[in-house]
Amino acid sequence: MAQQPSEIEQGHLAVSFHSFGEATTLPMRIQKASFQVFPVAAIVQSLVQLDLTVVNDVVEGDIAAKLRMPLPAGATICRFEFLRDDQWYPAVPVLAKKAKEVVYKEKEKGRKVAAAAQVQGNVFEIEVSPLKYKNPAQCRLWYSHRDSTLPFDFGPDTEVEIKHQPGQDVEVAAEAQ
Repeated sequence: MAQQPSEIEQGHLAVSFHSFGEATTLPMRIQKASFQVFPVAAIVQSLVQLDLTVVNDVVEGDIAAKLRMPLPAGATICRFEFLRDDQWYPAVPVLAKKAKEVVYKEKEKGRKVAAAAQVQGNVFEIEVSPLKYKNPAQCRLWYSHRDSTLPFDFGPDTEVEIKHQPGQDVEVAAEAQ
């Protein structure tokens, strides 16, 4: 029996946002994905900035959802931040055990927090909260990589925008599914 090629073998990585309940997993709509690529010749790498706009149009009320971002092999996360009340808040890296303690204490105080985790291989995952019903939320991820190709798949209703300097060699492999 022939097996289907994996996302990585096909050359495209599926980006997803999901809300996890006790018995269900609901996809959140990624409304827009905007990429900017900044070549850094001194280190033969590119810095890639990905801005995502996500909409909770499934669950009424405030929810938490996880962004799951498979990255190209060899890519390194540099920064993650989210927009709340017109101000950008950076994610701060801490040890996994400490992160769980901090998230628990902050949620006990009624504060809205997020926690990131390395899931498997080169997959970045972070919980973002709150996602208000029908209110677009923005987050921003930076990663560095030797290749400026953008091998990502998004849902069919995601607007994908690629910004780069004139004359810059960026292969656009980002697609809607």
